[in-house]
Order: sequence, then structure tokens, then C-alpha cells
Amino acid sequence: MLKTTRLLRVVVASPSDVAEEREIVERVATELNRTVAADRHLRLEIGRWEMDAYPGFHLDGPQGICDDVLQIDDCDVLVGIFWTRFGSVTSNGMTGTEHEISKAVTRWREQGIPQVMIFFNSAPVKLKSAAERRQWTLVAEYREKFSPDGLFWDYEGTPQFEAEFRRCMANYLRDSFRIGGKDDERGVRADLSQGDKGWNKLVIDKRVPAEKLSQVLTAFSDFVRECGGLGLDVKITGESDIGGGKDNA
Repeated sequence: MLKTTRLLRVVVASPSDVAEEREIVERVATELNRTVAADRHLRLEIGRWEMDAYPGFHLDGPQGICDDVLQIDDCDVLVGIFWTRFGSVTSNGMTGTEHEISKAVTRWREQGIPQVMIFFNSAPVKLKSAAERRQWTLVAEYREKFSPDGLFWDYEGTPQFEAEFRRCMANYLRDSFRIGGKDDERGVRADLSQGDKGWNKLVIDKRVPAEKLSQVLTAFSDFVRECGGLGLDVKITGESDIGGGKDNA
């Protein structure tokens, strides 16, 4: 089996008061890339607006630039973090963090991805102004109205966040990408050795977008022809075989 490393994009969405937690996400991802992710031929890549964005103009304002660079519609995991601030309202009437989480949840409802992980810091805080109290109230209201489809996670202070995020992310990787099982064959895999019937095998994860399947099959068929015209055995993991076995490429 030809093993390839699959990239998992993890986007962080949060207001400015949890900057330390944003750094922790990056640090934990680096650790997991050497352990749990590496064992599963995965690599976590963190998307953060302060690292990926750039100066410019956009018809949707600054949030439009962030949307372009974060590409939430193509991420695998979105991590939302709140404490005392809810954020500044953008041109669409939502705060930047609220908007980014909403985009991720909408895509999850349509396609089952990304995994949306929301964390709330419950550590005590001293609010000194009416504006700060209003921001804290908005966070509390958002938490109370949290979608019944989801499960959020509480933590108290950054040390606990690091421990909880590391555990949650590792659990997600172990559960979604099980070593040696069907879930270990994510994306597209090609077995270049001949099987017992003399065919090459193409294994396609069922979550590969339907509109991409024809491109995958065409590309692999061209490859098979160049290798001598061997037949092609196509399989969708988690589904029944396509074409009943052999596809004369």
C-alpha cells in the first residue's frame, strides 16, 4: 500500500482576549504531529488570521480577507474559543468569531465536516467598564443559546485549556482515524502491487466529494494504461464496491 501523509487543516476562531489559547493550539498541534497524528499518517496545519492574513481591501471588509485566507469551507476542524469578549461586529451583523463558527456549522450540516470544537473559559474575571460587561454578556448569551446539535467544552484558565484541548484533539484523531481499520484508509490510496486477480486497487474514502470522483478515476485510469493496461479494482471505504469489481481502464 502506498502510504501518503494527509493534511488536516485546523482553523482557530476566537476574539482577542484568548491569545494565549491560540498559541497553545499551535503548540499542541506540533506535539500531536510527532505522536498520534504521525501514527495515522496525518499532519495538522493550523490556520490563524494573525499568521495568514495580509494588509489589503475587500468588498466584505477585513473579515472578507480573513475568510479568503482561512478557507473555512475547506478546513477539517474548527476550534472556537471564548472568555470575556465576543468580538467586534462585521459588515454582516455578526462578530468575526461568530461568523467563522457559523460558516463551519453550516458546512457541517451540509457535508458532515468540519469537526467543530467550541471551548469556553470559565475562569473568574474583573470587568472594569460597561463595554467589558456587555462583551461578557454577549458571550454568556451565545453559550446559553448554543446549538442543541453540539457539545461545547468548559475549562478554567490556560493550563487547563492546554490539557483539555490536547486530550480532545487526540481523542478526535484516534476515533476518526483508527489504525488498521477502515478509517485508516482516508482520502485516496493506490495499491500498486497486483492483487490475486492481477488488478491494481484504488481505494477511495466515501467522504471524497462526489464531483471529484470522476477526476480521480480518470487520472488513475490514465496511470494504469501507462503501466501496461492492467484492470482497475475500485472500492469505496465504508460503502459497497463500485462496478462489482473490475473496471477495464
